Amino acid sequence: MKRLNMAVCLLLAAVMILSVTACGKDDDLHLITSQEETSSIEKEVKTKVAALSGPVGLGLAKMKEDRAYGYDVTYYDSPEKISSLIENGEADIATVPLETAASLWNKNGGKIKVLAVVSLGYLQVVENGDSIESISDLKGKTVYSCGEGTAAECIFDYILSENDLDPEKDVKAEYVASASELETMIKEGKAEVCILPQPDAAKTASENEKYRIALDLEDEIEKISDSGLAMGCIIARSDYIEANPDIISEFITFAEVSSNFANLFEIGSNTLYSLGYFETKELAAATVPGCHLVFIYGEDMNKICDKTMEVLNEANPDVIGNAVPGPDFYFAE
Repeated sequence: MKRLNMAVCLLLAAVMILSVTACGKDDDLHLITSQEETSSIEKEVKTKVAALSGPVGLGLAKMKEDRAYGYDVTYYDSPEKISSLIENGEADIATVPLETAASLWNKNGGKIKVLAVVSLGYLQVVENGDSIESISDLKGKTVYSCGEGTAAECIFDYILSENDLDPEKDVKAEYVASASELETMIKEGKAEVCILPQPDAAKTASENEKYRIALDLEDEIEKISDSGLAMGCIIARSDYIEANPDIISEFITFAEVSSNFANLFEIGSNTLYSLGYFETKELAAATVPGCHLVFIYGEDMNKICDKTMEVLNEANPDVIGNAVPGPDFYFAE
């Protein structure tokens, strides 16, 4: 992790700036670095970055604001849309679910590489009541979700199995088309227990007084896996990496600082709210911890991705494009 010292310096610089900022001005904060710390100059052609809305792309929010001189960060709601932008050369870098990255790699003969893992699990068990305190409490219950045929289903089944529950017999999973459909069912009292991604989980708990977040599935993963599992990552086109190694190196540094800033306690949540990513400060504060934003690269990235690929491939090879990507899947300096 050659960039660690620089990233830490940049983050400490941000913290020092915050310490001399009067209370109540969190919404106006910007990451400020000296010219010596920033080697970038105004680019005639900006690096095109396609970010997935929600936890997978949330870590780039501050970078979108502070580094607009060189990086055109645009948010999209669909992984499929982002995949097509990468395939057509209309995006250079992107944040996508890890399963999408694997499928792209398999489909296009390794023409993308993973730069970093940016989010771990962001799925929550939301319950009407207070009967669920552990995974074992799901036995005999119907659990509603919207992730059929995706990594979300594979990971939930993995968690159940590792807790001695048979996904086919002990828990009845009912899948609907979208999170919005599931939210409607919740409001109508038709889904007592469900799995929702953030920020939908936090929003549901705040808008429906009988519902609460009962379990964080990332916490449950950490109980059964030494390496954890990755859900969101940053990828880049292989040809762009080869043609622009300095830009890639710089991007990774700035993306790490941006991700760290998002996790900077109340300051990060308030800033994400002020930038328009959440409807209220309260929703931002309730959502960010459950997104499990990280920035993992190098050997640690390879390890957590390999474990995730193993789980997904065993559960449903279609999810990752029917093959576990090889070593060239990962970016290495």
